[in-house]
Amino acid sequence: MLSIYSLIKPPKFGNCQVQNVNDSQFLTLSDFTSAFQDVSVHETKLQELKRNLDGLVDAEVECEDVFDHVYPSAHVEDCIVYYITGFLCRKLLKHTTCAACKQGLVSPTSLSEKPEAAFVNCKTRGKLLHPTTNVFNLVCATETCFQKHAESKFAYERTLDEVMDNFHFSFPCTGHKIDITAQILHYYISMRMRQYCKQKMREKANKTRELRKRSKLV
Repeated sequence: MLSIYSLIKPPKFGNCQVQNVNDSQFLTLSDFTSAFQDVSVHETKLQELKRNLDGLVDAEVECEDVFDHVYPSAHVEDCIVYYITGFLCRKLLKHTTCAACKQGLVSPTSLSEKPEAAFVNCKTRGKLLHPTTNVFNLVCATETCFQKHAESKFAYERTLDEVMDNFHFSFPCTGHKIDITAQILHYYISMRMRQYCKQKMREKANKTRELRKRSKLV
């Protein structure tokens, strides 16, 4: 914002003067907002996903954190996914007032003994959230499916199809189960696609830099 302001703000002094030019040469608010017109694309994807999810989500399970097994350690990837899922739940909590949805998204605890919560326990100062087991498992399944289709130009659609075909997600709120599930899937896959593209761009830039170094040695 500061860089944009410095470009738009006219000089107060100096060896220059304002010339008479057409209004079309000045920047307007519409010039900046036009860059965000693709928001409708995200809304369309989200609404389509909600329709496809209708009837596929079961809500006949109480919202409790239940573990059938105790694992001695957690993979680093699980810790990162758990950490990101907490931020995703915080984003969803800002747009819901439903008590059942809040109970279905986060666990009412500041510390957790789950192995995958180790990173959150180290970083938290009472502000980080612990997602419920059902939400965490859904995001883990989505991450696994995304890694399979990350190289495909249809990564978004293929990841959604595989998750909806093979994963059974339970949520305690029957009234908002479709909306919550759709938002979790949509926002997480979109975030992973952006992150994956940035990662590939960094790898390409590093490879190009290395090739330039080698060319100078020849």
